[in-house]
Amino acid sequence: MASSVHIIPMSSEQAEAVYALSCECFSTPWSFQSIAGEIKNPHALTLVALREGKVVGYLNVHHVLDEGDINLIAVRESARREGIATMLMKALFERAENAGISSYMLEVRVSNQAAVSFYTHMGFLEVGLRKGYYQKPEEDALLMKKEL
Repeated sequence: MASSVHIIPMSSEQAEAVYALSCECFSTPWSFQSIAGEIKNPHALTLVALREGKVVGYLNVHHVLDEGDINLIAVRESARREGIATMLMKALFERAENAGISSYMLEVRVSNQAAVSFYTHMGFLEVGLRKGYYQKPEEDALLMKKEL
């Protein structure tokens, strides 16, 4: 099924769907204004995964010099376990290679073992812990890094 998915940069027409998916997936989602504002942010990139023209996943990253910080990655529940998150990450890494990005960092809830396993599979290593980083519920975050 993932073969029918296309990865492209988010457009203003897709911001509402990205916001809705964010609300489905996160206990403290970004506001619609924050998501839509990423389109004009020169340091930001939001990639969307589209199936039949509908957003089924997205990834948001900020780049500063040669480093990136992955802020959000989400896949619609009905589309999980189809390789969409992997496709989003691979598309990001391809763009990073062309842009001279040397590494990516991200935070993940310590209890989210599925995500930790995914990031480890994608080549990220645990490099630290951020105490009380998440809210609703309060939880520590693992800090993970991938060198490209």
